[in-house]
Amino acid sequence: MTTPTWDRDGTVYIPDFGIGVTAVPASGKPIRVDVDRSALGTAAQVKYLAVGPDGVRMAAVLSAGTSDVLALGSLAPTQTGTSIVGLRRIDRGLAAVRDIAWLGPSSLLILGTDSTGGNLITVNVAKDRNSTRLNSSH
Repeated sequence: MTTPTWDRDGTVYIPDFGIGVTAVPASGKPIRVDVDRSALGTAAQVKYLAVGPDGVRMAAVLSAGTSDVLALGSLAPTQTGTSIVGLRRIDRGLAAVRDIAWLGPSSLLILGTDSTGGNLITVNVAKDRNSTRLNSSH
């Protein structure tokens, strides 16, 4: 199990690599969270999660064992709980992510290794009208 993350309603999301994602709402009854990976073209497992400051966006690191994929999606309510949908790859050539966190409303901080050898990577996520610009720096 890795570090949990929580939304503004107090629901805790726990990524358990190899098992899946579990949400524990304020009611205390754990529920499985569906993660839609279809747009990513991978069956990789969720390794880390971070709920955005807006309580809607979800940053996720998925891993198939040899490399990590950083993706950004949204929390969506369902009849049985919550799903993570709309995951889009933020391709940074990540090899060994050890943690992620939101640095601000439009910035992610990644502790890990990328293709340039960076260890502490900042990814800026800025929204346009119709698209999302993904810019990164070290």
